[in-house]
Amino acid sequence: MNYWSSGGLFIKKSIPRIRFTLLFLVLGMLAFSVICYSKPRNTDLLVFEYVDPLQKVFPENTYFKPQKAVAEVARGEYASFQFVVRTALPVKQLKVSVETEKGATGELCPASVRLVGYVQVSRSSNDPSPDRLISNSGWYPDPLMEIIPPELSPCVSRSLWVTIPIGTNVQPGIYKGALTIAGKILGKSFSEKREFAVHVHHPIITKTSLWVTNWINLGYLKFMNGGKAPAQYSDRYWELIRSLAHTMKEYRQNVSLVSPVSFCNFTMKDGKWNYDFSNFNRMVRILTEEGIAGRIEGGHIAGSPDGFGGPFNVRVPVWKGDNSLSFEYMEISKPEAREFLSNFFQALLKDLRENGWDKIYLQHIADEPGDKNYQSYADIATYVKRVAPDFKIIEACHSHNLNNTIDVWVPMLNCLNDDFDFYAARQKEGAELWFYTCIKPQGRYANRFIELPLIKTRLLHWINYRYNVTGYLHWGLNYWIKDPYVDASDIDYDGGSVLPGGDCWIVYPADGKVLASIRLEAMRDGIFDYELLKMLEEKHPEDAAKLAKEIICKFDRYDTSITNFRERRRKIFELLDQ
Repeated sequence: MNYWSSGGLFIKKSIPRIRFTLLFLVLGMLAFSVICYSKPRNTDLLVFEYVDPLQKVFPENTYFKPQKAVAEVARGEYASFQFVVRTALPVKQLKVSVETEKGATGELCPASVRLVGYVQVSRSSNDPSPDRLISNSGWYPDPLMEIIPPELSPCVSRSLWVTIPIGTNVQPGIYKGALTIAGKILGKSFSEKREFAVHVHHPIITKTSLWVTNWINLGYLKFMNGGKAPAQYSDRYWELIRSLAHTMKEYRQNVSLVSPVSFCNFTMKDGKWNYDFSNFNRMVRILTEEGIAGRIEGGHIAGSPDGFGGPFNVRVPVWKGDNSLSFEYMEISKPEAREFLSNFFQALLKDLRENGWDKIYLQHIADEPGDKNYQSYADIATYVKRVAPDFKIIEACHSHNLNNTIDVWVPMLNCLNDDFDFYAARQKEGAELWFYTCIKPQGRYANRFIELPLIKTRLLHWINYRYNVTGYLHWGLNYWIKDPYVDASDIDYDGGSVLPGGDCWIVYPADGKVLASIRLEAMRDGIFDYELLKMLEEKHPEDAAKLAKEIICKFDRYDTSITNFRERRRKIFELLDQ
């Protein structure tokens, strides 16, 4: 006689199927009655768990494996924790608090708690990555909201993001803390606490050496000002710029794009141009005072009137008969274009020297020259080199035919992969090598799109280390072409190219300031990873190379296991702590 076990009950196989089904229906109804008519404890209605901050949490996620909350950091870094809250019923009067205890060797800086917000991504990239994250709800985690609402809706997972700055003078050791949430469910009060630990290691990171720039667009300051554009050069205008600069510095950006042409006040007297750089100087001073101006990128002086791929012409100021100023595109062969560049750059160099900025200044010519328009680019760059030989030229580029004009090569990541030998040869000749990402590369490549696993944004700077590339550029710090909280993606209807979610910005506007995103946090942490690998290279170069290669197998092949990543980073600390 054969039997099988089910939950402690032994049921004979010969029982008719209908009786078997009725039995389970009865048991199900009994279980349902217990749930519906008994008084559940508040803790039975609440999920409150730690999730690795590299793991994106979606509103519909329901299962969270219990795990210890431990952050391993260097001095000068930030410890980050993510705790997920999900309830079966509405939470009222929510309060969140975080505390850190004194360790055996001291105490940490105060911790902050932010709520991870959700944004929609309505369009996927044209060539999506095989590991693209798909949200069934259409909502993706990204902005870090500083205001935590007093109520939580049921059946929606929300993440609380804990951040602790680690001072450079903190003594190595283990420091404990806890995050507490309290409120009411069904009118009954509850309070739940989850502990965490910060393991502070010996290495100290002060100034970061990786050159990083995300371009500001000052045309979108209105989003930080209640929807109204501040008057140019007004007090409010400069306040908003200072706020942007403060966030950029906090997240270790040390290069900023500033256009001396755009900020210059041009006047004409006796048939000669006069150049007033007061507003340019104020802009650079704000960046310097906020600690960001490791280097200044002078904005582009040329563009293509025919659109992308067309020949480049110089933007030249023209004084009209009605005493108004306009800019016109002129070929570099025209005397007016040459005269303007010669006089302008001489005046600019004088101003930079007077302020002590001439050694940190880089100059853009025109964005993304390629094989179709390289000659017009080279002609302009060659002339600039002649009239301003002290200026280093930096460019995001798509052509090899620019040699002897570019000092800082910035190919797109996939182009760097395809032609690495060429760019490495430029490095050996004394040029700098950076890379950039934007709408592309897509597919398997790392980038900072919202739909990508968060670790692929962090690994951008492991790529920097793995291939000895000393800088990173992105065009979009705050290009809020529309309300970023509504939809993070956009489309170019002329060409059909999708601007993937998050490509246009990595910060979010608030009243008088910007809010960071979890992608910006990942970038900053990746910048710190780069510094730790450089430190390890000085002590154990073979180990540094091995660990980097275990994470970055190729330019477009990575180990994106969060567990393995944490193990490799822990190994870096073990070697540096010796």
